[in-house]
Amino acid sequence: MSRLAPWTCAGCGMDQSDGSPPHAHPLYPQAPVCGSCLATYNLGEFEVRGGHEIFCRLCGNGGDLFLCDACPRGLCVDCVGRTLGPSYAAREGRSDAEWRCFECDEKKLAEAARRKRWRGIFEATDRWRRGQLRPAKQQKTASERRAAREAEELRRKRAQAEKRREAELRRQEKEWRVLISDVSNGIERVPIRVVGATHGPLPEPFSYVRENIPHGDFQPSDDPAFRACCDCADGCADPTRCACVRRTGDRRAYDDDGCVDWANEFPAIYECNASCACRDGPGGCKNRVVGAGLTLPLEVFRCDARERGWGVRCTRTIPAGSFVAVYCGELLTDEEADARGRTRGDEYLFNMDCYQIDAARPQTSKSDDLFELHGPPEQSSASSAATPPEPSPPPSAATDPASSRTPATPTASKRPAALSPTPLRATPRPPRADGLDAPVCLDAKWYGSVGRYFNHSCEPNMAKQMVFVDSQDVRTPKIAFFALWDIPPKTELTYDYGYEVNQVHGRSLACKCGAEQCRGRLY
Repeated sequence: MSRLAPWTCAGCGMDQSDGSPPHAHPLYPQAPVCGSCLATYNLGEFEVRGGHEIFCRLCGNGGDLFLCDACPRGLCVDCVGRTLGPSYAAREGRSDAEWRCFECDEKKLAEAARRKRWRGIFEATDRWRRGQLRPAKQQKTASERRAAREAEELRRKRAQAEKRREAELRRQEKEWRVLISDVSNGIERVPIRVVGATHGPLPEPFSYVRENIPHGDFQPSDDPAFRACCDCADGCADPTRCACVRRTGDRRAYDDDGCVDWANEFPAIYECNASCACRDGPGGCKNRVVGAGLTLPLEVFRCDARERGWGVRCTRTIPAGSFVAVYCGELLTDEEADARGRTRGDEYLFNMDCYQIDAARPQTSKSDDLFELHGPPEQSSASSAATPPEPSPPPSAATDPASSRTPATPTASKRPAALSPTPLRATPRPPRADGLDAPVCLDAKWYGSVGRYFNHSCEPNMAKQMVFVDSQDVRTPKIAFFALWDIPPKTELTYDYGYEVNQVHGRSLACKCGAEQCRGRLY
């Protein structure tokens, strides 16, 4: 072969005038790349965040990207400007119209080849087919090629799933209506509407509450040590001075935007309460998030796609670490919970098995004070043959006045039981004389909050966290849910119930969360 004329690498943009031959780009064979770019470009190393890759598919670098509206791929501004011209890049960067990558719109690549006179690439690479005749150190192993194919297939599946989700949302916008304008009946600061098909079922009635309600034999402690408060005048900005923050640990659990700092682990978060002096301080307290109540526009919707009953989503993006909602219900002793589960159903029972701590001392150790939470094991992401009888609704049902004339179908929103009659326990410790280590359960069947509708997922987007607000009684924390990462609008909000396969003796429950890494069974 005669010496090649100078050419420009489509990856790094460097002029190649030393006679070295161009190589076919792994994804775009028409684009010539130099040996250095070919050696460093790895098709399997393109991380996907928020539905799109974070590296340019042409050069492999990050930075400002043009994101394809038809697939997860992206191309950096430099590569687009280099191949299609700076004016094109500037024009498209200002436009709100849909943009397609070279893979989804082959005309773009053909135009680039014509403009850059890439015809020589076909002459130079006739004898090497894609992935062949590379120098030894540039060859991919079979496992690398397999990993690249699997990564590409995963990206395709995710893109297809996102398209299906968008199509389903468009269908819902046309066919669904608001069934209940506010399931909280004005109790929450933000209305929580219920949406579904016009002639579909309504959620089963219940009384909406923002606080846990003691029931029966359960009595909250009146120990003054559980009413500790701070005297901060700076909005609790200094964690070393705030008595409440010091109980959480050596730093505030929340940043200035009220988001949990996931870089640190907090066995429990102690917020300031109504008795704290910071309540009247200028600028507001930095340690009041869960106590401030719900702020996100949540909605309850029907998850008919996988027979998951009712679920919860938000109508806007939820930033990572943001507080979402709490799980409220009736506080029961362990014996009451077992009896209620056997006779009335246990689909909304939430075990709060935890090792209590001495509330009088600051919470500084993360190894001695372990809190173990088991979420409601039932939720509608699972199915079971056992269906307990339906009890009568409470006196005040959480239904919209306009829709209360249409009774809900009991079996339509029924979620199967899953909690073992014998509660799951960690290794027991000797009981305390004051009874503060007595097991406690929450039951949200008749009295509850929007958290009762949170479904399980093997790949959740929320995490549960114990938070003490008005009382530091170690038996009665609030079970709060926070976003693990940025959650797009209209995405179902889920958390991992924490059960393991074969954990409940003699019973099994199929999981229908639909996650890519679904375990198949809840337990």
